Amino acid sequence: QFVSPVPEYGHTCTHNTLPTTITQLQLAERRALRVVLNAKRDTRIETLYSDTKLERIEERLVTLSQKAEERHIRFECNKTQREYCSTLC
Repeated sequence: QFVSPVPEYGHTCTHNTLPTTITQLQLAERRALRVVLNAKRDTRIETLYSDTKLERIEERLVTLSQKAEERHIRFECNKTQREYCSTLC
């Protein structure tokens, strides 16, 4: 288990934002990965992600958005079932 990075907390706002915003998030993420790994500036991006086993921020935001949507659908289904059951009692 891990603590989610700050950009992930607002994933519902950022998952389908302007490309320039995603680019800024990517740059910040890569900069942080270089610091954590003590990697040089010319270290390949693929190496940063493979060494940390992290999903790229743009992919992660889509994944988080899909999971949130699935939770919302499940919640609505459960809510409908509860309402139906309460009418039977």
